[in-house]
Amino acid sequence: MTQILLATAGIIILLMGIGHFVLTVRDIRKPTSFTPVDDSIRVAMRGAPLRFSRRLELWDAWLGFNLSHSMGPIIFGIALLYGAQHVAAFRESVFLQSAAVLIPAVYLAIAIRFWFRGPVLGISIVLLCVLGAVLL
Repeated sequence: MTQILLATAGIIILLMGIGHFVLTVRDIRKPTSFTPVDDSIRVAMRGAPLRFSRRLELWDAWLGFNLSHSMGPIIFGIALLYGAQHVAAFRESVFLQSAAVLIPAVYLAIAIRFWFRGPVLGISIVLLCVLGAVLL
């Protein structure tokens, strides 16, 4: 059961990360996902350099942030899938179990405060699966 719970959590968070990455890459050419509804704001972001690097505009920084942000869930998903294949090592390591719970718990707190319902739901399921895997 631990293996199934870790694999389920891993697949969910991995797909969330991949989805976020794909939508961001699409936004590079055709902004439709992580762009403001009011297009004039995106246009303003394109013309707004950042104070610490005047050559970097806010829109490019925003896209870069979203691309790099995608990597966390992708890497965590891969780690959970690896843990599902090595359940004995997962069960023996308090560090791995703690990290497996702490990471989605922090993501959930961030999601509740700053994101929308989809990530809250997905991350809640991931956290419940990981908690179940740890408690078994």
